[in-house]
Amino acid sequence: MTPRNQSKTDDNRSRDGGRAAKQTSAGKVVAYTVEQLSALERLKTLLARQRSDEAAKGESWQKKALAKAVYSVFLDCVGLGVEQEAKELVHGEIPEEAPRQA
Repeated sequence: MTPRNQSKTDDNRSRDGGRAAKQTSAGKVVAYTVEQLSALERLKTLLARQRSDEAAKGESWQKKALAKAVYSVFLDCVGLGVEQEAKELVHGEIPEEAPRQA
């Protein structure tokens, strides 16, 4: 995303109260705050890194650090009220498509 596009996205977030929406597999639209969406995206990114072949080749301390980062962001998700979504990500139950902005 270019800086110009980023500012447009930020403007859209501020106009709608900082909310983003995602459509579930059941067709229900769920609204997330920017913080919730950010935490879920961070968790998704860390899990992808943890599950990658490159991470499997890493040293022991690197694997432990990555596991701690995943756990920390998972706890952030719990604190932000998106525990179920975080659990689904951890268990691989959410499709690869990222939540969309409203």
